[in-house]
Amino acid sequence: TPIASPWPGAAVTVIERTGSTLDDCLALGLRGEPSGTAVVAGFQARGRGRAPGRHWLSPPWESLLMTVLLRAAELDFPVSQLPLRVGLAVSRAVGEATGSEPGIRWPNDAVLAGRKVAGILCEAHGGLVLAGIGVNCLQRSFPPELAATAGSLLLATGREVQPLELCPVVLARLHEALGDDGWRAGIERRLAGRGSRVRV
Repeated sequence: TPIASPWPGAAVTVIERTGSTLDDCLALGLRGEPSGTAVVAGFQARGRGRAPGRHWLSPPWESLLMTVLLRAAELDFPVSQLPLRVGLAVSRAVGEATGSEPGIRWPNDAVLAGRKVAGILCEAHGGLVLAGIGVNCLQRSFPPELAATAGSLLLATGREVQPLELCPVVLARLHEALGDDGWRAGIERRLAGRGSRVRV
């Protein structure tokens, strides 16, 4: 069943396997596709994180792996706000899908039960802005180097949320968050570690 986009005229492309949904979505943007165009993959071999050398790896269809294309000229706010707005959207979508209250760990993670369940990477390429989103949905275990810090929606809540079922919820909440004048209050209410001592 095709996934509908809340952006009129935008398509959501679902593929089994790719190198990176970020790269795929950038190619679509350079081709002239509109804001809201999205690419979702079951597996990506070269998914990347915010820090250089970081990679997002996941078994097929255990995570929502998605990039959404936006055009900077169409945003009503500075592009620098985008990662937090995307984080708010992902947090709201995960909460809606699981009945939980995820926290936002500045600047680009969503956390449940103290563990990272989602990561966000935004990239700007000229007038094109890419919002890369990865949400751990169905994982039951992680490699030893991640076991202490990584989590999934299944492990945190006991609910089996399928990535393709979560996808339209994330898109809808993202569309809302881009025009949400109260986004700062939503971030502050969910900000993990606020008021506590943290190590950076």
